[in-house]
Amino acid sequence: MECQKKENHDLNNNSLNSNSMSYNDNDQTEELLTVTLPTEDKKRKKLFIILGIIAGVCVLFVIVFIIIAQMKTSEINKSLELGEKYLQEGKYEEAILAFDDVIAIDAKQISAYEGKAEVYIATQKYDEAEQSLNDARQIEHSSKTNLLLVEVYEKTDKSDETEKLLEETIALLETDIEKTSDKTELINLYDQLIFTYQRIDKDFGSIRYLCTRAYEVTKDNKYEVLMKNLLIGNTSGNSVNDGLVAQQGDWIYYRNSNDNGSLYKIRIDGTEKMKLNSEDTLFINVIDDWVYYRNGKNDAIYKVKTDGTNNTLLNSDAITLKSYSQKEILVVGDWVYFNNSDDWRTIYKMKTDGAEKTKVTEILACCFYVSGDWIYFSEAMNVGALRKIKTDGSEYTKMDDQNSFYFNFVDDWIYYPRFSDQYRLYKMSADGTKETKVLNEICGTINVVGDWIYFNDKEDNECLYKIRSDGTNKTKLNNERSYHINVIDNWIYYSTSNDNTAIFKIRTDGSDRQKVE
Repeated sequence: MECQKKENHDLNNNSLNSNSMSYNDNDQTEELLTVTLPTEDKKRKKLFIILGIIAGVCVLFVIVFIIIAQMKTSEINKSLELGEKYLQEGKYEEAILAFDDVIAIDAKQISAYEGKAEVYIATQKYDEAEQSLNDARQIEHSSKTNLLLVEVYEKTDKSDETEKLLEETIALLETDIEKTSDKTELINLYDQLIFTYQRIDKDFGSIRYLCTRAYEVTKDNKYEVLMKNLLIGNTSGNSVNDGLVAQQGDWIYYRNSNDNGSLYKIRIDGTEKMKLNSEDTLFINVIDDWVYYRNGKNDAIYKVKTDGTNNTLLNSDAITLKSYSQKEILVVGDWVYFNNSDDWRTIYKMKTDGAEKTKVTEILACCFYVSGDWIYFSEAMNVGALRKIKTDGSEYTKMDDQNSFYFNFVDDWIYYPRFSDQYRLYKMSADGTKETKVLNEICGTINVVGDWIYFNDKEDNECLYKIRSDGTNKTKLNNERSYHINVIDNWIYYSTSNDNTAIFKIRTDGSDRQKVE
């Protein structure tokens, strides 16, 4: 019994010991867990803190970067505005310093290079201007940079390089227009594009089409006015010089002196030559599908399709004033304006189908031009005094009592050799408020195209010259008496005293003289 009790006691003790050990083991595990868990939390917290610090530094860095960028942008804009201000005020040294400040901050700011170039152009430092613009083109090709460079090339007689540059400018502007939706910016781009078209002497039809596009996109009324003004059959300079040639698109329409003055057309590249009539053709006007002209033999006015069909008589006035050779016609929109030979060469108008023939003036006019709602003309019986009158015959206005025979109307300016100053060239604003002397050269026949004036110099046997409208780059183009100066697509067409029935053409640089046939 005692043995049994002892065994039971031992078993109980063992059980107790076992339980005691189990309790101790659990306590140790809990203690280990209690120690381990806080350590991992601390690690996680430490990681979060580090990540938070990194994120904070990044955010701070971004904020600092934005602040610095904004400060740079602000400083750049401030210096650019300052440079432009100094440029407008004629403070050229200060302007250069301001633009240089911009370049020091950001060497890729092409506006600063363009600004410097404008300063150099204004101070006639053309080499420096060209270098500045070439620096800008190394960064990015810009339409403004190109147009400024064209101006430099023209001032330094590098005209051979301008055509390619202007074509590139047109491509750049058209790309910018496609990417732009802002109306103000679109108007600015279209203005530049139209200006570029005019610089390369694009024909009226091409410029009119561009104005149509500009109006459709921007709905700005000024393009509608331009479209109306550009619906015109020939330039003022050509028209006053007997309208020997006219251009529409890729076609040149011309009087072929080698075929009794018949009307021909030919592509600009010299291909597809075609005869359109068999009449002595003068005062050529082209609008859309029709060519309007005056018959040099009987003074009648005709129109013919551009393919040579449907030759139609519009007016058949008799010649009554043989002493006045000028018998001009000018087609504007759906009206034909003309000197009426049967009524002392007063100005008449009629519809392009010959209807609604209407007398506009009571005054004999020796030459005229139509711009907008006004007809500008020289009063033949008053020494060519300059006058204007509304196209409906109202508001007859005296502009100047000086001689203005054979004037050119260009960009709201009237250019004319003044009789009282030995035929030196003057210009007057279209409203008659401003007048200034342009050249000291004594001019006979003139044709003003863009920045160039083509004329026969009375001091040099009436040979053909060209000169810039600012009086620079005077260049002799031939050694023969030259009259009836017409200019189309970088060619000058003219007659000579040696062969007055023939027409010759020469490039605007004086090269490649040819007889027109």
